Amino acid sequence: MRISWVSNAPWARTGYGNQTMLFVPRLQKLGHDVAVTAFYGLEGGVLNWNGVPVYPRAFHPYGNDIMGAHAVHWRADVMISLIDAWVYEPGAFPPGLRWAPWFPIDHDPAPRAVLGKVSRAWARLVYSKFAEQQVK
Repeated sequence: MRISWVSNAPWARTGYGNQTMLFVPRLQKLGHDVAVTAFYGLEGGVLNWNGVPVYPRAFHPYGNDIMGAHAVHWRADVMISLIDAWVYEPGAFPPGLRWAPWFPIDHDPAPRAVLGKVSRAWARLVYSKFAEQQVK
């Protein structure tokens, strides 16, 4: 499977960057081809990180304006985003692009802004059983 991973650059010293650094190689070891779109930690051009193409952000602070195009360029089967889901505009993604947000739920009840966005996702990945219950 070809995966477009959207989060912080793997070298970014952030929680999301740390998770990118940990999970992208694991996905590769499982046999997947992975590219990263870094909405934080890279600007200007594509870099190679340990054999993984890392695409830069464009103008939107969370990559809404470019992540779909990067996924199409990569010929991704699925685009996994690792950040709060409310920052994305799924209606702006290219038609047919499978979006699987990996996101936190830290409210009870879950915010409508989050549930509205993830209701349009191909698959929803959450951090905890609590979040799973809130999304259901």
